[in-house]
Parts: sequence; structure tokens; C-alpha cells
Amino acid sequence: MASDDSLPTLKILLIGPSGAGKSALLTRYCEDVFEPESATATIGIDFKRWFDEVEMNTVPGVALYLVGTKIDRPRAVPTEEGRALALAHGAGFCEVSAKTSDNVREPFVEVVDLAVADPALLREADRGREGTVSVDGAAGGGGCSC
Repeated sequence: MASDDSLPTLKILLIGPSGAGKSALLTRYCEDVFEPESATATIGIDFKRWFDEVEMNTVPGVALYLVGTKIDRPRAVPTEEGRALALAHGAGFCEVSAKTSDNVREPFVEVVDLAVADPALLREADRGREGTVSVDGAAGGGGCSC
């Protein structure tokens, strides 16, 4: 098995509005923990805006994956609507619940599989990019080293 130093770096960007479940999903995936105080409702999301931001701030051919969160709660977006949006943008799609752990691994495994299938994505990730994508005009930061 290769040492961690010899493995390429893959950068995964989680974007979406406040309260969508990004942190809960990442915490569940990395630490297998769910923190209920972070489980706030999100309604009326402009999904197209997020895809536009990704296209403007990433390299061509980036692996896209749309994740519907909070499937343990009453549905705000029908599954087929999410699937159709993902298909229209050439993205993968799944629905998850950080609370129940349902499908939490799927989007991460799928994105890694897409990157492994396209070595150009791994080369681009290894080059490194300065800065972060900010959809609200503020500088951001953070990450997970799991």
C-alpha cells in the first residue's frame, strides 16, 4: 500500500446555502458523528446559482456531484427534480442523511471514482490553487483532513 505522501491530493468543494447540511455531511463522513444543533431547515434554494459559481471558479471537466441532503426530513425538492438538474449539468446525484447516515459515503466514493477515472483531474488537483470560492463575496476557509 502506498504511503499517504505518495497519494495525490483530491480537493472536494462543498457548496450550498447556510443550513443545507454541508458541515453535517462532512462531519458524519469524516468522524461518523451527527450534531443535531446544526440541523436547520433550508427552503427555496437557487440551485442554478451554485452550478454557475462552480463553472466560473473551477477548471473545465471538473467532477460535479449534486447531493440532496436531509432525506430524513419532509422533502423540499422531489428526487426526480434533483436528478434532472444533475443530469442537465453532467453531474452525479444522490440523496443523503447525515442524521441517519443513509448514503453518506456515496457522494465521496463516487467523486473519487470519477477523479481516478480521469487522471487529468488528479493532476489539476495536485497543482494546487490559491484562494477559495466564495459565493457571497466573503473570503472563506476551512477543510477536513480525514
